[in-house]
Amino acid sequence: MELTKWSEPIFVIDWLSEREIVYVKGIYNNELRIIDVEDLSDELLLKFNGSEISLGDVDRSRRRVLFTSNRDEWFDIGEYYVDKGKWEWIYRSGYEKYDPKYRGDEIFFVELVEGVYYLKSFHREDPGKTNIVARGVVEYEIFGRNIAYVTSLSDKPSSLVVNGREVIDNTPQILRGKLVKVYVDYYKSFDGRDIQAIIYKPHNWNKIAVINIHGGPDANAADTWNPLTQLLALEGYMVILPNYRGSTGFGKTFQHLNDKDLGGGDLRDVIYAAKYARSLGAEKLVVLGASYGGYLTAMALTKASEEWDAGVAIVGFYNWYTEYEKEADYLKAYDSIKMDPSLFRERSPIFFVENIRAPVLFIHGANDPRCPVEEVYQITKKLSELGRSHDLLIFPDEGHGVRKDSNRVVMYRKIIEFLNKVFSRGSSGL
Repeated sequence: MELTKWSEPIFVIDWLSEREIVYVKGIYNNELRIIDVEDLSDELLLKFNGSEISLGDVDRSRRRVLFTSNRDEWFDIGEYYVDKGKWEWIYRSGYEKYDPKYRGDEIFFVELVEGVYYLKSFHREDPGKTNIVARGVVEYEIFGRNIAYVTSLSDKPSSLVVNGREVIDNTPQILRGKLVKVYVDYYKSFDGRDIQAIIYKPHNWNKIAVINIHGGPDANAADTWNPLTQLLALEGYMVILPNYRGSTGFGKTFQHLNDKDLGGGDLRDVIYAAKYARSLGAEKLVVLGASYGGYLTAMALTKASEEWDAGVAIVGFYNWYTEYEKEADYLKAYDSIKMDPSLFRERSPIFFVENIRAPVLFIHGANDPRCPVEEVYQITKKLSELGRSHDLLIFPDEGHGVRKDSNRVVMYRKIIEFLNKVFSRGSSGL
């Protein structure tokens, strides 16, 4: 039985009691609500106009709820007392915080600081004193006094740690001591704004830089395990992951700098990442990205063709008109906030394919519900008509992204072979 009739999407739910569910509704300007599943009464608990709220842990015995909100710029941690109808901030800082949870009188949470996710904690009686539990934590769970978490770092694949003891280490023996660790830097963009870059500099750099554009755009690059990026670094490519305007992790203002401007200022941040790479000594440049990053890859190849020597676009979209027409309703709701329809033509790579000069590899899943495979067929058809160098890899058993391990191996090999062919290089054999 459907309990709610909202047109806005519902993202997070948790039980407060046997008949009450706490949930978050809406995109950006969202609400924390509670619904009684028996009488269907639905009540607004908390809303901050023009701000986001994310649901944290629920204390059922004391009927209180942890949440985060960027009401005042950064996602700070608050606590809502359901029966009192009151709330208060319990931890604030100049960094983004995620996933707060209770453990007795302690509060645990994840905080993103200069590209690294830290698991931290504080005691309710002394919130000003925080303890760093672990570095590189991307997921954690608490059961009683026990705490288990997954660490993920650029030079160490995801590992499982329980109560401070590593119980699973996924680092292959052959790669121990060889993996490239990132460093964080900043570069100036077109408007003087500082843009954070996550940088993999290989031990033996071939003077080719890959600008790897994250998807989303509501996402971010960080010091986390990234198999493709690590593989590129091991093959000698420097990889730069720009956290362009619109990325999460840098406050509410920065996240909304791309509102009604997708493919505009964020694209220019990517182009300035290329200029930054050249200042570091790069002689050749590759633009690569997946999903929204695949879209920006195609935009970069059409709007700044002189910058690039090769491109790799994975599960992207290339025509705003057809993408918007075929996407799901909740995605339409998101795009109606983030994009101006009057810019659809100007910001669609499909209408500027003739500008592409560099060879391009396109990768797509045949069953992609987010960016339909017709998107890639449109752009490769035009490239073929123009006689431009490109390659296409379609996975008949994949959707939005390449999930199966066997397919990922094929994709990684294809990308390395494509780049090595473009730059007349041999593979390291990794």
